[in-house]
Amino acid sequence: MSDHPASPITPDRATGRFVRMLDWLVANPMRVIAGLAIVCGLLAVVDLLYEKHPSVPVEALPFFYPVFGFVIYALVIFGAKTLRLIIRRREDYYAPYSIDAETPNSHMTGEQR
Repeated sequence: MSDHPASPITPDRATGRFVRMLDWLVANPMRVIAGLAIVCGLLAVVDLLYEKHPSVPVEALPFFYPVFGFVIYALVIFGAKTLRLIIRRREDYYAPYSIDAETPNSHMTGEQR
């Protein structure tokens, strides 16, 4: 037997709290966006208040890292969309060999069945 007292939060209660929190986030997207905007604004103000020690002169510019991060993030997203156009396959590309094909063994001839 364990010497530790039983936890007042059972796994079921903890899971329930987490699910309720996720439900709140889904039900209130504008509050989440407003909260993120406030946090970003506060971080932008903090960026102006401390002394920077840049390795490269461009790092000394105000708001360099947020702008750089946003630009790189946007490039990754647009790059992924472009790559999707290049490597896209037809919807039925794997159909002859898939286990959930609409007609089972449709790729086999009569004597192979």
